[in-house]
Order: sequence, then structure tokens, then C-alpha cells
Amino acid sequence: MQYKRILILGSPGSGKTTLAITLSKILNYPIIHLDYYFRVASRKNMDVNYVREKMLELVKPETWIIEGNYLKSLDIRLKRADYIIFLDLPTKKCLKQAYQRFIQTKGKQRFDAPKGMIDYRFDNAFKKYILDFKRIYQPRLFFEAILKSQKPYTIIKNRQDIKQLLTKTKEENDVKN
Repeated sequence: MQYKRILILGSPGSGKTTLAITLSKILNYPIIHLDYYFRVASRKNMDVNYVREKMLELVKPETWIIEGNYLKSLDIRLKRADYIIFLDLPTKKCLKQAYQRFIQTKGKQRFDAPKGMIDYRFDNAFKKYILDFKRIYQPRLFFEAILKSQKPYTIIKNRQDIKQLLTKTKEENDVKN
């Protein structure tokens, strides 16, 4: 893959983390999990100044894969990103995958979450966020990341799209090396 700074966006449960991990193994790029730095118990408690200052630091390296939405700092990531992967999977699939991830990690420290933030229940607010994502959050995310930024992008709608992206990336990377 010719791109050095890849931004992965999409609904919770769409597979951003899984895709980032797989791409990282193929490209040998570091992953930045935004939840690790910015996830808080209540989004109302998020310090926007901290998020923006930290984001300026996180985007400095020459190569990275950043996965996560965090609209309040999207502009900073978009300035440095040279490729965007937009996961647009069906809401039911995202809800199912988010719930499966919860079951697998319930009561355990997740590698992509801040130290001490452990999920013990799949709460209604998170379910509502996933259910509302396409209607409320995705239009702005899509406008800012795809339409306004004019960066190269791929929209992923299903597992076949993911498989094609990964196959193409692996083939390009094998040729390069």
C-alpha cells in the first residue's frame, strides 16, 4: 500500500479495531487506538482541549493506522492522513459484533481501553449510540472525512469488501518488499 497514514472510521462494532490490527500486521505500521487515550465513562466528561493537544502529538509519526471516530479531533487527523477507510456495515451487524466483543471481554481489561476502564454491562446508552450512528453521527463523519477532505478512500460495506482490501494490500506490500 502506498499510503503511510491510514484513518479507519465507522460505527462501534463495525470492525475498526480488527481491521487496524490486520492491516498493521501486513504493513508493519503502528496502531493508535483512540479509545485507549480518550474513552471516558461519560462523553460529557471529555476534555476537548486535552483531546486536541494529545491528537496533535499522536499524528506526528510518518506512519500509523488510527482507528476511532472522535469528531472533536477529526480535523487534526484528516490533515495528516493520506488514506481513509470508512466502515459502513449494517447496524444489526455492528450491534451484534459489539455485543460479541463485550461478552468476550466482560469484566476484563481490554488492550484498547484506558487502564481501569472495565465493562461489566452492555449498557443502553452504548446500544442507542450504535442504533443512532447511521442516522445521527455517520452523515457528519462521512461529510468531513470523505466529501470535504477529498482524501483517497475506500468504503467497506461487508466482509467481502474487507477481504478484497486486505488481499490487495498484502499483494501490493509483497511486491514492494
